[in-house]
Amino acid sequence: MSAIYLYAKSKSGHGPHEVNVDIEDGVLLISCTCPAGERQQLCRHLTGIASGNPSTLETQSSEQLAALNTAHGMIGRSSCANDIRRLLELEQAAAELKIMKQKVVDGLTDGFPLSS
Repeated sequence: MSAIYLYAKSKSGHGPHEVNVDIEDGVLLISCTCPAGERQQLCRHLTGIASGNPSTLETQSSEQLAALNTAHGMIGRSSCANDIRRLLELEQAAAELKIMKQKVVDGLTDGFPLSS
């Protein structure tokens, strides 16, 4: 199978980042050209592609959407699929925890409204 090239949105405005998904000798290889990806860290582009999220893509052309679907399927067959899903769940829980913590901090400053 040949490598799949996807182009993910960049928040920094330095053009799209290239996400490559390939299988070599039965091993799934995923990389991203963003600064975190260059340091071999898990970035939002890789997790977006792994979760099959089309909003990760720079353009949602039929070619890129088909490539995303293929890449998502390849990742889904790998041993990392469940780990990535769990990581995304934990990141969501961490974001919710941060909001809850801020509400408590605000309440300590401003007081807590009573329920009626």
